[in-house]
Order: sequence, then structure tokens, then C-alpha cells
Amino acid sequence: MIIPTLALSLTSLEIVFNPIILLFFLFWYGILSLIAVAPFYDFLVWKNIWYVLTSKGIIVRKGLIGIDYDFLNLENIQQVNVNVSLLDKKYNTGSIVLQSVGVKPLILWAVENPYKVQEIIREAIEEAKDRK
Repeated sequence: MIIPTLALSLTSLEIVFNPIILLFFLFWYGILSLIAVAPFYDFLVWKNIWYVLTSKGIIVRKGLIGIDYDFLNLENIQQVNVNVSLLDKKYNTGSIVLQSVGVKPLILWAVENPYKVQEIIREAIEEAKDRK
């Protein structure tokens, strides 16, 4: 009685530890976990964005797994624009677009009181250009 049970359990272990079967299950469970996490990805990334205004420039820290930093000198900024969508109006937020020569525009997403922040950035730009 013990020998057939042991043989059956060894056979089932061989099936479970078969590399092809393991890869199959890892692949499909990976796909399912990506589908489950995808709706929350933008929210998680948004919660990990930091904007820092210094006397020399603007630093943007973003990323969920890999952290990226963008730095833009205040002296190089030519335009500061505000974009407010219908949803932004509801939450009193907006996007600030910083345009500079030779660099893609830097966009600050979901900024509270965007017009006030725009004015603060413009004042910092003027102070940086006066120091130069």
C-alpha cells in the first residue's frame, strides 16, 4: 500500500517540477498579475512623483521601480504654460509645461493651484536671470 502511494507522489512531483510546466504557469500568472496591477499603475506612479524648485532649477523625481530624475535650469526656461482640463477644474489642479531650448518640454502633472505655482516659477526664473 505504501509503495503505490509513494510512486504516485513521486510522479506528481516530477510533473510539478517539469521546467516547461513551470514556465507555462509563471507566464500565465505573470500575465494575470499584470492585468490586475495595470489599472493601479498610473496611480502608483503619480504617488511617487516629487517636484522640487530650487534657486538654480527644477528637479523632478519619478518612477515606481526605477527612479528617474529630470533637472532643468531656471535660466534656460523660456515659457511656463498651464493646462487645466475639465477634471482638473473639479480638483483645482493642472499641468504646468516648462519649455526650454533644445530639450523636450518638462511637464509637471496634477499640481495643486497651478496658476499660483506658475507665478512662483516665473518669479524664480526672473531671480535666476537677474543673478546671471
